[in-house]
Amino acid sequence: MKQYLTISIFLLWLASSFCSEGQALLTKNDSVRVKKDTTIQFFVKDFRGNVQWQKKPNGLTWSDMPGKTTPVLVIQPDMEAAYRAMVKEGSCRPVYSDTAFIIFVKASVSTNPVTSFSSNSAVCGGTVLDDGGAAVTARGVCWSISPDPTVSGNKTTNGQGPGTFTANLSGLTGNTPYFIRAYATNSKGTSYGNQVTFITKPDASNSITDIDGNVYQTVKIGAQTWMKENLRVTHAPDGSAIESTLCDEQNKVLYGLIYSWYTAMNGSVAEKAQGICPKGWHIPSDEEIKILEISLGMSRAVADLGNTWRGSPVGTLLKVGGSSGFEFPLGGLNSSPGVCYNTGSAGYLWSSTTSLSGNPWRRCFDTASSVGRWDTWPKNYGLSIRCVKD
Repeated sequence: MKQYLTISIFLLWLASSFCSEGQALLTKNDSVRVKKDTTIQFFVKDFRGNVQWQKKPNGLTWSDMPGKTTPVLVIQPDMEAAYRAMVKEGSCRPVYSDTAFIIFVKASVSTNPVTSFSSNSAVCGGTVLDDGGAAVTARGVCWSISPDPTVSGNKTTNGQGPGTFTANLSGLTGNTPYFIRAYATNSKGTSYGNQVTFITKPDASNSITDIDGNVYQTVKIGAQTWMKENLRVTHAPDGSAIESTLCDEQNKVLYGLIYSWYTAMNGSVAEKAQGICPKGWHIPSDEEIKILEISLGMSRAVADLGNTWRGSPVGTLLKVGGSSGFEFPLGGLNSSPGVCYNTGSAGYLWSSTTSLSGNPWRRCFDTASSVGRWDTWPKNYGLSIRCVKD
């Protein structure tokens, strides 16, 4: 335990000395932090008469300390109190020394690093470095998705007293930034340690990982489960390198990569081929994309229309910020290797279905609210890819 010792000067000179990892002398109006096992000595000098040391516990009145009648008073700082020497000579009025105060403060605590975490849990902790003089009655870790969490929100309770403790957080959300702080509570209040941040791992039930280790969040719309991010893989499922175009380095996660139909299908011409999708997922057929559109309110008759814009406001629902959760960005295209067009203003999605023309069906999105369905571009054009779960 540690305390603060504060000295205020009244009449006679009061000096105090203590021994804790070395020695020091307190002077007027100074304070020093000391350990409970420290011996504190108060003494008066250059006086005539008899000394009687007095004590006033916090909130009470002054009273004589039995047997404490020498110029030196030795105490242990184990409670909040004021101390002074009363000096009296004969029938003269007593005079009093400066008053020394032992006061307690809030505990001091540090937050330890997060040692492990998953999509919904984390292991962390803290260390109560200094109890402030009063017993630490509660300690733990509080956390939030906003900075500076407090005990009024989510928190653990991990024992009492000083020392290091471990805390287990649960009920977290996958792929989410969290802020944590250790706390310690004593009679003077609650104090907090330094803030630590971490991001939980993606929820395995709501994400899929490609062969390169890229993690994609997924979304269920109707009876289908889709990636809610454009594919950005650079290897086929067998590990061989594939051709792709990166149109925006700074927004790679948002826009993904773009692929020719040949590359996306990985040599297959069959509808619903796995192509370059992760195992258990495939390149959507034209019909599967129609089912997605119909689940968002497009009629079958409108969904079947070709080589036209149709189905407002389904385009808005499917794009980034739309309520469907599909989050399709306007990632552009390329019609020749390495050359990008319309990035940020239009986006295009291959299907695995070819029409009677021999060209694949695709979907087109721009700033309007409808969705285009066309089969007019050759298979060597580069478009975005979304995978759908088998």
